[in-house]
Amino acid sequence: MPLRFELAVGERLYVGRGVITNGRTRSMFILEGNLPVLKEKDVIPTGDAATPLERLYVHVQESYLHENPIAPAAYKKLAVQVAADSPEIYRDLTEIDALITTGNLYRALKLLRVLIRASEQTAAR
Repeated sequence: MPLRFELAVGERLYVGRGVITNGRTRSMFILEGNLPVLKEKDVIPTGDAATPLERLYVHVQESYLHENPIAPAAYKKLAVQVAADSPEIYRDLTEIDALITTGNLYRALKLLRVLIRASEQTAAR
């Protein structure tokens, strides 16, 4: 099933290991094939990951975009750090772990994004 994307001026679309950068006008793209895709707003650059939760996101993000398996030792270490830092999200971490185990990295990233936004809102209060 083709995916349709509309990109704002200068917006980026990450497709696997590559990046499409839109030009001077809003554009629409149709992507055919089974490729890992993330819009720029959903990507955390490696150097910008400041919290354990964001570092976990980046680890899953890199595995998703590069189509590499999750490195179990690194993942487990990050998950333990997140659980220690935010024990209230343990149930969500269990769900994320199940998604990763079944290879559904995109859905794991979506849930991680929700948790990151919630933690940012909590920190802002």
